[in-house]
Amino acid sequence: MPRLAQFTLAALLLATLALAAPPGARAADFVIIDSTDSALAAGAVVSGGATLTVAAGAKVVLISDSGERKEVSGPFSGSLDGGGGGGGGKAGVASALSQLIAGRSASTNFVGATRSATASAPDSPYAIEPARADDHCAPPGGAPDLQRKPSRKSMKISLKHVASKAEANVKWPPGVAVIPWPGEVPLVDGDTYVAKIGRKSAKFVLHRVPEGLVSDAHRAVWMAEHGCEVQARMLIAAMR
Repeated sequence: MPRLAQFTLAALLLATLALAAPPGARAADFVIIDSTDSALAAGAVVSGGATLTVAAGAKVVLISDSGERKEVSGPFSGSLDGGGGGGGGKAGVASALSQLIAGRSASTNFVGATRSATASAPDSPYAIEPARADDHCAPPGGAPDLQRKPSRKSMKISLKHVASKAEANVKWPPGVAVIPWPGEVPLVDGDTYVAKIGRKSAKFVLHRVPEGLVSDAHRAVWMAEHGCEVQARMLIAAMR
């Protein structure tokens, strides 16, 4: 075959492959959520096509736009190449996680993105502190638990759904950190609730995490967007 014809055929083949590639295909971004390498800080975004270098003996945990978790142990130098954010991923998840991690208090580490002083370990990202007036996120497809610091005495708690006026009055046993959400009180996305524990009262808004989100990374971003940043950081910490 003449050289010109070979060149033309090769050009046509490359053009065909380019047209066949998925529109907007790109190397997925990753965000570092945990690192023992002093040169790689949690919250840093790494392109899937870029070279990542991890020192010998160090470990780095990353999450991609698609919610894929990667753990890299050093010595390592190479590309993560996570593809185009497949598996239901979308561009910007890693960037949103990065902003969430970077927004933590400078006085605490990432794992220390804990609840207020009213809570105690172990913490669930979906447990709700009824004494804290704030936005709270409930788990997809289920009821959240209620959580508070254990008391030496039994405490009375009243939980009311403002819109329907449905209310439950239950006892919080001594020495117990977590109790189930009372079934008499409906879980309604975006609605307001009032909790009374002893003499203290707090009003909060409930957000139900959608069931269609494909990974904990996507759920954490959604939670942060709806004001549940403390819970979102705890969910990210659970992915370490």
